[in-house]
Parts: sequence; C-alpha cells; structure tokens
Amino acid sequence: MNDGNYNIELCPGLNYIERRFQVRVENVFIRPLGNVFSAQIHVELDRNMQLEKAHAILTDIRNSIAERFNIEETVVIPRPV
Repeated sequence: MNDGNYNIELCPGLNYIERRFQVRVENVFIRPLGNVFSAQIHVELDRNMQLEKAHAILTDIRNSIAERFNIEETVVIPRPV
C-alpha cells in the first residue's frame, strides 16, 4: 500500500526544486484527489531570511510545481534551519 510519502530521489524531476530554488527538500507527499493530484513539499529555509523573500520563494516553488507537473493543489511548508 502506498502511503503517499515519496523520497525526493525517487521522484524524477522533482529534485529540480533544489537546483532551481537553492533549497533542501526534506519530504514530498503526493496524494490523489479524485482524478488529479495534491503535493505537499517540505523545504528548509535559512532562519535569518526575511519574510518577504521566504514568501516569494515558497510562492515560486508552489507555482512551478503546479505548472510543470500539472498538480492541482500544491502546498510548500518551510522549516527554518
């Protein structure tokens, strides 16, 4: 049974987030929503980053995933490091 938790190395194409946005991806959860998919992506951000910059990065990641992989609902959750 698949619990929806995918290791980033096992998700071809998703590791581009680390390269494109210079963040470390901790976890990726992909779940079906009827005939579409939902993605929850946990990333590490510098704890000293200004809120505006963090918000811009998270928004860019969310929009990029939604567009590139045709994901209906994408949530990006930051963890300060």
